[in-house]
Amino acid sequence: MVLKNRDIGLILSYGFVFGLMVIYQMSNVFSGGVFIVLITFVGLICFINNLRTRVNSIFLPALLLTIFMLVNTLIGNHSNIDNLLNTLLRIALWFWVYNIGTYFNNIELNNKKIFVCVIIYSLISLVIESGNISSDYSEINKFYEITTIYFLLLILPFVFCIHNKKIRMLLSILIGIVCILSFKRTILLTLILLAFTWLILLPKIEKKKKILIIIICGLIFFFIYNLANNGTFISIIQIWIYRFIGKGNTTMLGARGLTYSSVLSLMSKSNFIEWLFGHGYNTVSLASSTGFSAHNDFLEILYDYGIFALVLYICILYNLLKDFLLYRKFNKTVIGSINTNNEYEFNSFALISSVVIVVFAGMFSHLITYPTHFMLISLFWGWILPKNTILH
Repeated sequence: MVLKNRDIGLILSYGFVFGLMVIYQMSNVFSGGVFIVLITFVGLICFINNLRTRVNSIFLPALLLTIFMLVNTLIGNHSNIDNLLNTLLRIALWFWVYNIGTYFNNIELNNKKIFVCVIIYSLISLVIESGNISSDYSEINKFYEITTIYFLLLILPFVFCIHNKKIRMLLSILIGIVCILSFKRTILLTLILLAFTWLILLPKIEKKKKILIIIICGLIFFFIYNLANNGTFISIIQIWIYRFIGKGNTTMLGARGLTYSSVLSLMSKSNFIEWLFGHGYNTVSLASSTGFSAHNDFLEILYDYGIFALVLYICILYNLLKDFLLYRKFNKTVIGSINTNNEYEFNSFALISSVVIVVFAGMFSHLITYPTHFMLISLFWGWILPKNTILH
């Protein structure tokens, strides 16, 4: 089966994916069941077509990892058939979305259509997440649990590929501001690491100096302005200080430390077979004393799906780094794609930013545990990576 009109197929497919993201960001308003079925159906068609052509470097480990996740969950799940089917559909969602990205790869299609989808989704997400953010910064002991803010973080690699410099910078700045005001510690640290990565990859020291001066001047202006307006900026800083060095288990290390200890305790009680094949989807939250997920994708995969699945996940990250190093040799620009060797438009910073987000944010949060979060990154990987492997 072939998608005859690829332009229409692209708009519909990306519309389904971004539509589901919006639905999950407005979970109290809509249900995403129909979109999950549509994405699964389109992703399956794209998967069949991808098998007949070239694929990128992470296709095989991604396929094997998905099979491990599905089989392990199927074996370990004892709930009713409706819940089991719903769980299996959600687990495989990221792989179907990855296949959509691979089928509509940017080596073959006009990027403008994809960027229109990205821009529209980013603007809608900014409106939604801005509404979720509290305007009352007086309660510095308030815990901020806006997990949907991760959608904005995960769309950044796509935003970094937008050719129009003004649109790219504006969206990046707006997303950064809203992410900072969400008071999610992992997101703030990830943004800082992305900024350092960007500065390191910049080819000219003069540009680094200019950017640093602009950032410093902007911070000074922001500080003075807010100080003159009831000290909002000071309150924001106080909340961030509390979020990192609050008392007891409210600190980042304190809360995560308890969670990690609980997971490691569970692992110590697992038998050899469970070490190899895991316990099934999201079983950390069901079995741990804290009642939370592992808040670490590596620990979560190890406990839920076993050591084989963890090795496959690491293989995906390893292949991504290999592709980054390979194409970094040809692409010396940092932001904005260029034509590489008259063959492929590639943005090395966008790719490494996706790896930074998945590895660092995944060490302190749960991206792959919730397939909806992981969908945006897997869509990006399918779209940007070169299709250089023949399966048949």
